[in-house]
Amino acid sequence: MKIVGVSSIKDEPGFSAVVRHLYNQGVDNLLISTPNWGEQMTANDGSTWLSQDGLFDQGAEITRLSYLAKDAGADWIIPFDADEFWIDPLGGTIRSVLEPLPSDTLKVFCAVFKH
Repeated sequence: MKIVGVSSIKDEPGFSAVVRHLYNQGVDNLLISTPNWGEQMTANDGSTWLSQDGLFDQGAEITRLSYLAKDAGADWIIPFDADEFWIDPLGGTIRSVLEPLPSDTLKVFCAVFKH
C-alpha cells in the first residue's frame, strides 16, 4: 500500500516538523508545491518539491498534486496543511489505520481537533 501526502504551501515556518511527523506516521512520499520554487527537486527526506506557477491557488494545486500522486501509484492520498499533525487518538499511525481497510474503500472521515 502506497500513501502519499500532498500540500501546497506559501512561506510556512515550522513546516519541516509536519514533514517529519507524516513520515513517522507511515506516509511513503510527499508531493509539496510552493510558488516560484523553480525546478522540481527531491529533498533529503524523500519529499518531492514542485513549483506552482501563477497566483497561489491552494485548492487547484492540491487537485493537481493529487492527480500526480494517483499517477505515481498512490493507494491513499492525504491532503495536509502546513500546521496539521494527523494522529490516531488511539495511538496508531496513519498507516495502521488505513492498512486494514478493504481495498474498495474510497474515503475515511476524521475529526479535527485544535486546528
